[in-house]
Amino acid sequence: MRKYLVLAALLLVAFACSSDVQTTAPVIGTSVVSTTKVGSAATVAPTTTVGSPTTVGSARTDGPATTVGSARTDGPATTVGSAPSTPTATSEQINKRRSDMLAFFDAQSPSGVTGDQRLAAHSLVQRARWAVVAVLINNAAGGTGTFISSDGYVVTAGHVVRAGEEHAVVTYDGRQFPATLIAHHPDTPDVAILKVDGVGFPFVPIGSTPSTGDLALYVGHPFRLIWAGTGGVVTNIETSGAFDQLRYTNPSDKGASGSTILGLDGDLIGLVSGQIGNALPESVVVGPQNEPLWSALDFHALLETTGFGPTATVVAEFIEKHVPGLVQANRAARSDAVTVDPGFVAPTIPSDLCRICLHWGGLMDWIGEYVVDIPPLQEVLYLEMMAASMLDPDNVTVEERASVRSVGQAIQHAVVEVSVDNSNGTGFFISPDGYFITNAHVIESAQAISVTTFDGRTMTGTVVGSVPEDWVPDLALAKVNTEAETWIPLADRASLEELVVGVGHPQNLKWAIYGGRVSYWDPPPGLIPVTPHFQFAAVNVGEGSSGSPVVDMNGELVGVVADGMVDGTFNDQWTYGVSGFVDQIVFWDQASLNAATAGRVGGPRVDVVREFIEARVPGLLATLKR
Repeated sequence: MRKYLVLAALLLVAFACSSDVQTTAPVIGTSVVSTTKVGSAATVAPTTTVGSPTTVGSARTDGPATTVGSARTDGPATTVGSAPSTPTATSEQINKRRSDMLAFFDAQSPSGVTGDQRLAAHSLVQRARWAVVAVLINNAAGGTGTFISSDGYVVTAGHVVRAGEEHAVVTYDGRQFPATLIAHHPDTPDVAILKVDGVGFPFVPIGSTPSTGDLALYVGHPFRLIWAGTGGVVTNIETSGAFDQLRYTNPSDKGASGSTILGLDGDLIGLVSGQIGNALPESVVVGPQNEPLWSALDFHALLETTGFGPTATVVAEFIEKHVPGLVQANRAARSDAVTVDPGFVAPTIPSDLCRICLHWGGLMDWIGEYVVDIPPLQEVLYLEMMAASMLDPDNVTVEERASVRSVGQAIQHAVVEVSVDNSNGTGFFISPDGYFITNAHVIESAQAISVTTFDGRTMTGTVVGSVPEDWVPDLALAKVNTEAETWIPLADRASLEELVVGVGHPQNLKWAIYGGRVSYWDPPPGLIPVTPHFQFAAVNVGEGSSGSPVVDMNGELVGVVADGMVDGTFNDQWTYGVSGFVDQIVFWDQASLNAATAGRVGGPRVDVVREFIEARVPGLLATLKR
């Protein structure tokens, strides 16, 4: 996503913090679903509402308090992610709940990792942070780097830096230094060297290429997190290319590029370059077409995703070529390295240090007063929200799950895969004669769009009207020459807690079904959003799902997936301090890392879609009969 989406997310929470939203929504009941034939709207039988209204921000209290993964106070259970206005708990209760959460995240480590290894990983990550820096390019966050000498040499990924631009680094203790680009290669090998003036910097030692099965750790800045620690296992050393590459299981995201991968002994064993999503077997692809995705843990377990980057040997050769003698000096001073030296004492840092303010190059300075003194209970509530967002939801009945499956399968024939150049997204027909909706960021300025239907047909589409240059709203209308296609009608609106279902192509899956409840619809008083936005509490399925339709249990559109922005139900500025209170976690899996960013699947609401279509093809929607 472009930067405006991130900024919109920041503004969303910034304004929302001023008041709480208390709205009621009906409890969704069971519905009998029937699909339609090709050429008609992919509608289903109406849903019967049962029960009494439930206040958003509270959960059923007919049982005991929830267990691991659910936010709770010392009173009735509460909906995860919506802390009560005056939550209370004793210090003993808070510490016990925090301990439970940390144990939960540690339990996500790969099979075979021992308790002693997990403890060692935690200790190493805490030390390594002091050598890790945020790399700024023209005062904007660009990636991660690490000191490899006490006199200011920094190693990072080649694709992080830019020749001819201004570079700087921000240290863990809050200092910012201008940096000179010494050498870089943006591809093979993906390595760069920066130089900072100064002495006494904590650094890591340069080791050697590891073996398959060795533990791999890194500290970096994936997505909205800063100085986050991750753990994994080396799966392979790829030697078939021009340079050897490390393959590993550590989770990652944009911003982590350039992080040094460390062995459990504290030595650099490689660099983070990116992730590879491998082709999935047909049996895996077909699964979510028939059974909806409910659990983030199960979803990420399906994906054959591995990290990659140059090995320590490649990194050392690059450094030696451009700064002769530096590798030898580094290894000679190994006993002084922060990840090795048993006598290292963490420096004293200011109590009001706002690392996220520095990381964002001044953009977030206004938030500093809120993130330095976050109440311990709020931290625990956030950890519990993270865990709950990874697990199978407990507020969807067996009958409702069957309805989600039936509705999802009913609309699959209306959903298409959209391909532009080398990128893929999702779209869906809104008329039987080939008009379809997708995201602006999926097709951008493309003139020709390849569209593949559920039954395997491939067609070429063209944009109707114009695509918003700023992606506001993040929608595009296009058309293919066809007729009698299954299509999705538009609902009037949706309600909080309403059960909805999306269908799309996340990661390497195709026509995958995922369900959840609407968690955000109307903005809080005082917030004027860039464009009306909705969110639903489903698995944050990620890339490839952009442009997916989200429909209600009648098969009618309530919104279009466009992003995974910050959860709109959080109403406090302390959500920006998440990196500070997840620093006790080593993220062993992608589901845990994604949960920490509090992303929720969402995008433009149906009312925005209706206006967008009407502006480009006036009268089109009026001609369609449901």
